[in-house]
Amino acid sequence: MGTLHANPPNSPLSGRLGSGQFRTRRCRGPLGSANSLMVLSEAWRSNITLQSSIVGESRAMVELRARILRYAKTEATVLISGETGTGKELIARLLHDLSPRREAPFVAVNCAALPGPLAESELFGSTRGAYTGAVQGRSGLLSRASGGTLFLDEFGELAPEVQSKLLRALELGTYRPVGANREEHADVRIVAATNRDLERSVLRGEFRADLYYRINVLQIVAPPLRKHRGDIPHITGEILGEILPEGSKIRITESVMAELLRAPWPGNVRELKNVLHRSLVMSSGDVIERLEGDLQHSKSNLPAIRGQSETIERLIDALMRNNGCLEAAAHELDVSVRTVQRRMKESGLRVRDFRGI
Repeated sequence: MGTLHANPPNSPLSGRLGSGQFRTRRCRGPLGSANSLMVLSEAWRSNITLQSSIVGESRAMVELRARILRYAKTEATVLISGETGTGKELIARLLHDLSPRREAPFVAVNCAALPGPLAESELFGSTRGAYTGAVQGRSGLLSRASGGTLFLDEFGELAPEVQSKLLRALELGTYRPVGANREEHADVRIVAATNRDLERSVLRGEFRADLYYRINVLQIVAPPLRKHRGDIPHITGEILGEILPEGSKIRITESVMAELLRAPWPGNVRELKNVLHRSLVMSSGDVIERLEGDLQHSKSNLPAIRGQSETIERLIDALMRNNGCLEAAAHELDVSVRTVQRRMKESGLRVRDFRGI
């Protein structure tokens, strides 16, 4: 039975510094300069922010953190795609928080919630009397995000009548509020997110191709939880750390962890968080012995897991990273292939469960 603390000892959160504090160390030689210390401090801050936000050591998470850090340094537009619950807004916020624009506003809007007739004024603003009921002028989202980042969530749902105007703003760097006679300068970085296949929408004529290609300069795909199951124990610890009071601890039985590892998670991390929250509320004492909610286990191809949880978790993680290759997993774990085979047999794991994961 494993114990998960509010901030697990091996968690990135456990060693996090306070806001605005950076750990620096004077070095001999050229690294001891003030400029070098500033670079080291900035690198430390970025690493802490990423490690505490994008949890997990699977290849998918390592690559995601690296891509966020690289893209945050640029001014190019970014399109984040992924299933619901995969943390697309979190990725957008990190792109902003790690960028030179981090001191300016981060403004998020759900494009699906923008009313068609008023979508233009919501984005670009309007002047007094621009339309019926406009008794005073109002600033748009582009103006409110000036100097910072505008995050367009559910970008594929943006009203068709606004798509061409947004394209013009991106191309020229200027826009015109509804009812205005002059252009306004747009100093804003655009980050968009969607759970739709926008390429298919473009082919069907449901979305402007030119806007899609203008937005999709840099792309990030948020991986679904089932593609990095080995991170589930660590993510579980972080989620419980958010829910529990500081200093609290909770135990999770091996059978419960096995359920978490084999569940299909169509709602991804958001669903995992909801299940853990419900299970914690319904648990007695300091142990979670059963999960609350329908995890749709029948849709999962991973069998029940038995045995020592930490060892099996490491084995699953290695097999997933290496696409079920026993030799590569054994090398990573520094054990023999025969040991891997024995542990798989004891736990009911099959090689085919990890092909294509």
